[in-house]
Amino acid sequence: MHFKSAKKPVEAGNASRCLSCAHAPNCPYDAKKLYLDLVVQRGSESWPISAITDVI
Repeated sequence: MHFKSAKKPVEAGNASRCLSCAHAPNCPYDAKKLYLDLVVQRGSESWPISAITDVI
């Protein structure tokens, strides 16, 4: 799933970033949920970190 600004939920209001959006917990495009939370769940040796660097 890729975010497109044209599909920004109305509930997001004026937020320009997921981390400052009140609607993020209910949004399928929430970057924190898709990327940051995965690092905590899976560790630093899996995607998305493994796609960025092989040096940990």
